[in-house]
Amino acid sequence: MKKIKSALLFIVLINVLCGCNTNNQETDVEANREIVRQYHQVWSDGKVANLEKYMSPDFVCHFIDGLEWKGIEGAKKSISSHKISFPDWHEEIVDIIAEGDKVVTRYKSTGTHQGMFNGLDSTGNKVTIFETSIYRIANGKLVEQWGFPDALSLDRQLKAAKSAKLNTDGLKASPANFKLLLENEQVRVLEYSLKPGEKDTPHTHPAKSSYVVSGGKIKVYLENGEALIFDEKAGTADWGNYVGKHWVENIGNTTVKIVLTEIKSVE
Repeated sequence: MKKIKSALLFIVLINVLCGCNTNNQETDVEANREIVRQYHQVWSDGKVANLEKYMSPDFVCHFIDGLEWKGIEGAKKSISSHKISFPDWHEEIVDIIAEGDKVVTRYKSTGTHQGMFNGLDSTGNKVTIFETSIYRIANGKLVEQWGFPDALSLDRQLKAAKSAKLNTDGLKASPANFKLLLENEQVRVLEYSLKPGEKDTPHTHPAKSSYVVSGGKIKVYLENGEALIFDEKAGTADWGNYVGKHWVENIGNTTVKIVLTEIKSVE
């Protein structure tokens, strides 16, 4: 009888110990999830001083594009720099999985490009990308991260914004001065007119030919502040490559009319 009681007591003790161990593991996994949640919050609110609470001094971050930083100070510098480029950067966790000492998150990152980023000046464009990161936690602190951002999508969004910023279609920017005559896959033909004393709206041109229907004196203002004066003669034709943002003023006494043939296949 004593043997049976001893066996039952042993089984109960084992169950209690296993239960405690399972509860501890579940607590640790949830604690790890919370550490990672707080790390994402720092990327969103920019409060880098809070990294001291969640990050080991030996922390190392590896990004798929080769970028790497080490330690709490390295993380602070990286996050602060990113928040200059995207002041409203926000990370929203979509999925979070935790097992053992690892946590994986898939998250949606959004922000407005307001500062230099990867050599590209501010475009003011709002971007959205999805990212995945794997984290390793030890002793209640982040010690390692492997980041997999959709850098290609981010690059495309920023370059598209830059192109839109640099290239301003005259037909859209200054419809009172440009009239569409013909358009196909190769060319676009526009009639441009400017009355005496009139100014058009800043615009750009791809490579084009021009034919002056009626001449006059115009002043062309370039984006760099330079101003050029031209005396357009009726019946003259010319070819020009890409022209950056500029606007034109008619400083003569006659209405200037020019037919422009823009080439779509040449930039």
